[in-house]
Amino acid sequence: MLKVYIQIAFIIITFKTAAQTFLTLDNDTHELIEEVNYALLYKGDTVARAITKVNEFNRINESTRFDSLYLYKFDYEDLIIPKSKIDTLIYLNKKILFLDEVVISNKRDNTIQLGELNRFVKRRSTRITDSIHGGILFTNPYNKTLNVRKVDFFIDKAVYETNVVVKFFTIGKTKLSDKLQINNEIYTSDVVTISPKQKGKIEVPLTQVYELKPMEQIFVSIKLLNYNKEGQSNFMPELKEQTKLKYQISERTDFYNRYFRQKSKTSSEEFINVNAFFNYDYAYQFKRKPHKSILVAPAIVLYGVLAD
Repeated sequence: MLKVYIQIAFIIITFKTAAQTFLTLDNDTHELIEEVNYALLYKGDTVARAITKVNEFNRINESTRFDSLYLYKFDYEDLIIPKSKIDTLIYLNKKILFLDEVVISNKRDNTIQLGELNRFVKRRSTRITDSIHGGILFTNPYNKTLNVRKVDFFIDKAVYETNVVVKFFTIGKTKLSDKLQINNEIYTSDVVTISPKQKGKIEVPLTQVYELKPMEQIFVSIKLLNYNKEGQSNFMPELKEQTKLKYQISERTDFYNRYFRQKSKTSSEEFINVNAFFNYDYAYQFKRKPHKSILVAPAIVLYGVLAD
């Protein structure tokens, strides 16, 4: 999301004009929306039409006589704004979610789902690494054992064949409630091979059911094994071509990640609760909650059934 804010700030700084100008953004993700239709209205009649530009301000001709701005795009709610209230940034509300924009559940019958199903944030993703840097803390809230049979995670389009595994860990608490340590590795899935151009949901059936006891907590992460390119194994692509986990808007505080120590230039041993940190930071510094686009987490979901 930082990239989005930098991009918007750059547009604002580099565009200097006295004319009325605006950008269109998604109200949930704060990402720029491209190709929004808009019309200038005067007493209900259309006096001009256009489509928003990509990555630059939309400039309203100063000589045009109008009293309101009408914006419409087929998958967003229509919006009419009086001329006097047109702001530099205009937010539109999504009304249709497509399959590649939201985590889709494949829950059937008595299957239990652990994990969130929310909108993806397109510009937020993290490359899968060969060390454990982050993951989701799952808790079995039921009074019966949950037999975990499958894990789903979601990726951006892969460039190269990628081999990964899903790992479960026990956890240890630290002195601070917003941090944890991972202890023993308790489960590793079979190798999952992601094909070039594959994207979206990656399903990982567990060859051995994991019995998650009542109120038991496990830390789940995706680990890179290697990339393959035309028969060449163990090569490392450039950063922009590495396979990335998709992130979704999160309403929970179960995403933990290592943090970087600036002084020693090393990653921490413990994991920090990322969204709890943002909630605290915004409350302390700005006396408000962070926007929902700030609170995100890797899209990882567990599926299982309760034991008899």
